[in-house]
Amino acid sequence: MRTIKHYIFALISLMGIGQVEARSCDKIAGNPAYFSAMATSETEEAARLLAQDYLINQISTTVQTVSELTTTEISGEVTQDYTSTGTNVSSLRLKGLRHLVCSQNRRNNEVTVLVYISMEDMETSAQAVETQVREYFEMMAMKEMMGASTLADVYFAYLHTFLSPLPISLEHNGRTINDAKTYLELMLREHLNNVSFDFASITPGNGGMEEQYSVTANIPNADPILNYHLHIPSLNARAVFRGGNGVLHVFMRPSAPVETINGYLSFSAGRIPAEVQEVANLRVFSRSMSIDLDFSEVISVDFTTDVQADHVVAMPQLAHLSPRSFSWEMGNQRLSSDQILRVPLEDITGPIRLVINDNRALSVSKTIEGVRVKTIATAPSAPEKSMKVSETHAAHFEALSHFSEVQNVLAQLRRGGLAVWGKESDFVNPKTCWVLLVDPQTEQVQHVLSPHHRGRTDIKSGKTFNEVGEQFKGLIAIWVDFI
Repeated sequence: MRTIKHYIFALISLMGIGQVEARSCDKIAGNPAYFSAMATSETEEAARLLAQDYLINQISTTVQTVSELTTTEISGEVTQDYTSTGTNVSSLRLKGLRHLVCSQNRRNNEVTVLVYISMEDMETSAQAVETQVREYFEMMAMKEMMGASTLADVYFAYLHTFLSPLPISLEHNGRTINDAKTYLELMLREHLNNVSFDFASITPGNGGMEEQYSVTANIPNADPILNYHLHIPSLNARAVFRGGNGVLHVFMRPSAPVETINGYLSFSAGRIPAEVQEVANLRVFSRSMSIDLDFSEVISVDFTTDVQADHVVAMPQLAHLSPRSFSWEMGNQRLSSDQILRVPLEDITGPIRLVINDNRALSVSKTIEGVRVKTIATAPSAPEKSMKVSETHAAHFEALSHFSEVQNVLAQLRRGGLAVWGKESDFVNPKTCWVLLVDPQTEQVQHVLSPHHRGRTDIKSGKTFNEVGEQFKGLIAIWVDFI
């Protein structure tokens, strides 16, 4: 039969054990021969796992601090910046992890646990990883002898070095490598920094979508094993180059013959071994890049001229170009900055030049020869001729029912130099324009109004309207003028 003295003795014994473990925790925590971390939680298991995470982060940050290299290329000039950062990798291979319960507070439901590992056990763990890394180096030496690509093996060996709690040193090609991680990282960055692009062609998209371009490129010094990933965040565009070849699809409207876009280049190396997948997700190599895209082969700058009474009217004809400004010039004189030029015949003393976006590379000049011969008074039959022309133009619009069809027809007319389109304010004489009215909700074409001649006739309903007024409120109006 147990006595009160027995229970008192048992309680004193447990207290003694607790004191011994607490002293052991303090002793290990202050011993440089151990790496340790302490955590408190509601249960012993939860505290142990939390302390283990702390320990791994401590070892990673302490042992695996690396120098980050950032390479930036702007207009052919390359700059490099170095920053020192600690990389925490939870996939460290640690054999010999132990733990102690340092204290228990049942009243507050708290348990404090110390997790630790000795330097000797850390060296044993590092040797296991070193064996794997050494195998990759041996494979690299064999492939170098055969003239085969080694970069994939370099990358995989590099990822494995993050599993070791200690730096890995080994012999390779008769040289002693004191830190395999740093050596391998320099090899990978050297390759990435030397990658260059050759842009073969820029092709406009189909279906009248002038904003879409396919940029075909290749990497002359690409490694045959690696895949290269080009990212252009500002355009939400990306491309994968396999075997050094790829196509970048971009949506943009160039405003100059050469557009500079900024992005970054990274690479991948086939199937990543499962044990280093987490490391690969954390350690992404990338290089900032500034790329010049040459649109000069697809951009077209021109203008048409027409004689109206005693004036010459000139209208820009642009393709694959986003106009920001217009400058009509004659010699050293600036005639106008409006989109459409209207100038008296008597003021024309030389060639007229159109400059787009204040860029002389986007300019065209024309000599208005014999222009006065064209200034003949309008013959009585002109209105009838105009009506016949309008009937011909109507054929382009009669069958239109949806906005997508409107886009295709307008793109064809513009490419053929037959018409220009825009807002009412874009035209000097909007009465000569056709007006297409589209419902923005359904994108259905509701009305097609002819040029103003004693009113505008809707070729869909046959009704005549005096002007584009309140009755068409809420519809999108597209004004089209045939040249």
